[in-house]
Amino acid sequence: MLDTSTQNRIVRFGVTVRILFSLIQLMYLCFYFLFLGQFHRMHALLGQITQTPALPFALLVASAVVGIPIRLYTLSATVIGYRELPAKYLKLFPFLVPLDILWALAPFLLVKGIGIVPALLGTAALLYAPFSQRTILSVKDDKGKRTGNS
Repeated sequence: MLDTSTQNRIVRFGVTVRILFSLIQLMYLCFYFLFLGQFHRMHALLGQITQTPALPFALLVASAVVGIPIRLYTLSATVIGYRELPAKYLKLFPFLVPLDILWALAPFLLVKGIGIVPALLGTAALLYAPFSQRTILSVKDDKGKRTGNS
């Protein structure tokens, strides 16, 4: 049984908010796990793209390692309907934007398989993701309440 202070922090998010926000978190988790699961292949691929693959590779590994617990936190907070998630996410937002923008470039890791145009289109769509997450959690319904807290 949850104590009253814990119960006060849990709220039922709207279904649309939960689904959209959870899908974005799962997308990033997939990026991280796929990249880390193909560790050696990704290093070789970066070697084909750039003269010095060590720096971008280390940056991607570090950002995946940092991103996994953040995404697991935001995903679990969404699933349980943690009332303070929108406020906490807004505090995390300035730190997540560079991480998300870095991972928006992920389609370029697949450029040999998918081509340059799909990589550009994928990157363009992914560049919007950090801002869509913030919007999803901060949009207000017609009664002036945040949809993330409804």
